[in-house]
Amino acid sequence: EESMASRPQRADIIRHVLAIFACLVLGWLGVVEGVRIPILSDASYGFHALGHLLTWFLPEVYRTMMGSLVQVLVPLGFAGYFLLFHRDLVGVSLMLAWTGLSAGETAAYIADAAAQTMIIGPGHVQHDWAFALTALDKMGAADELAWIFQAAALACIFIGMGVAAIGAVRVVAEAQAAPRVDVYLERKPVQGRIEYDEWARSQSSTGAPQPPSAG
Repeated sequence: EESMASRPQRADIIRHVLAIFACLVLGWLGVVEGVRIPILSDASYGFHALGHLLTWFLPEVYRTMMGSLVQVLVPLGFAGYFLLFHRDLVGVSLMLAWTGLSAGETAAYIADAAAQTMIIGPGHVQHDWAFALTALDKMGAADELAWIFQAAALACIFIGMGVAAIGAVRVVAEAQAAPRVDVYLERKPVQGRIEYDEWARSQSSTGAPQPPSAG
């Protein structure tokens, strides 16, 4: 008996399941436990530093905050790219997980504004959020702002898991529908024959009878 899904379809399902697992691991370790994830955290810090450089024209208080905002927005932009240009739900899922990880790191950085114990990267001496919140006289709002970023981080993780799950369900549904489509196409008469005209007229009637055989 033939398998319901072909080998490429099974591989696609596995990709989506692994994406769900990756979101879960990144969410638990990076967001809940606050563990630094190599490569991803390094990339996030690179975009953090780039955010400061690209906003050199802004007043210093806003420029210091833009590093954290850019490091969150860049992976979110990548998620949009995979969705709009590639329709790759696995890519969307993983980029959302990275966005959640980056937002979780930002939440921890904001929460540290009063204590100023975190050094997020080499040479990054000034604590961005301690400076910005002090300059804006909003140090009392640090915990609330950190909670917002933490909530956004968890939301990205869960949405990423949901996107990957939807992709897996879609692959299974397509695998189940493919045989029925093949049977339909095999039984559909060839255009230009008398049987086709009769079959086409029958499709508009209620009940949608089966197409006549081509023989």
